[in-house]
Amino acid sequence: MSRTAVFKLFAVSLICMSLGCKSSTAPNSTTSSSGTLIFDQPIDEVADAVLGSNSSSVLFHGDEPSFAPGGRIIWATNWNFSTTGTERIVVSSLDGTNQQTIIDLKGSIESVPAHPKMSPDGRYVSFNYYEDLGATLGTHFGTMVYTSSGVAAYYIDSMWDASWGPDGSLVLSGTITAYSLSSWTPLAQGLFKVDKDFKTIIPIGSGLTTPQFPSVSPNGAKIAFEMNGHIWSIGADGTGLKQVTSGPDNETLSAWSPDGSQLAVISVGSGSALAIVSANPSTPTTISVSAPVWVVDKNNGVVAAQGSVDWKK
Repeated sequence: MSRTAVFKLFAVSLICMSLGCKSSTAPNSTTSSSGTLIFDQPIDEVADAVLGSNSSSVLFHGDEPSFAPGGRIIWATNWNFSTTGTERIVVSSLDGTNQQTIIDLKGSIESVPAHPKMSPDGRYVSFNYYEDLGATLGTHFGTMVYTSSGVAAYYIDSMWDASWGPDGSLVLSGTITAYSLSSWTPLAQGLFKVDKDFKTIIPIGSGLTTPQFPSVSPNGAKIAFEMNGHIWSIGADGTGLKQVTSGPDNETLSAWSPDGSQLAVISVGSGSALAIVSANPSTPTTISVSAPVWVVDKNNGVVAAQGSVDWKK
């Protein structure tokens, strides 16, 4: 099992122990959504789901995929399944073919790329970087930004899980802890915007309690994120804070629909599964077994997901 997989399973286990776990039986599906989702499945598998068709397929071994310009996807490999035996950030076709390696971390299994994203213009790639021992890339933890040709461009210290805005800016979380097998060091709390020139960092809103996993809307006007175990949204200008989901379980990552009206979210209970909710509900949408929110497969079973989700724009 890869270090990334261990990290994700450990995080999911902590969530289940602290927040309780849902039953995955008798799901009610959502039927009012369309488009294609791509996501991470246990363990180290990239999968997709075509909404409205009950079609879901495992595509290949990989971690944390998201859509990239030109109909491609970007994802992370690990040494267990990489053809080179190393950990890489890769751009490829949806089925994992036609791979282009953006960065190869060589033989270091102490260094783990995560949450890779490509800028809307295809010029840059961002990813989390954290490690236990020596600094392979010259840093210990934070967000790395490389050009799409594999040249290091920028490093943003102690901020994580970057989401690109349509103008080329980045929104990041300052709440993920420093990853170490021996310690967990809290970082500054909040959401932050880094301008497209990577020169200015400004906070978004105030008083946010451990926000994580930001996701910028297609028009850049709103940001969805996880806080206190559920999905919230806030305006890019820091106004209009709103709770989007509620319920007995935990919702973690989210992705906007192409028109910005819905969010795909990962709900963590006894398993991790995909749900679709309104991005602007009058009251928070309750995520429960009986709620008509679940993405289901051809056998009417919930579609498992963890680690990442993205909606094709």
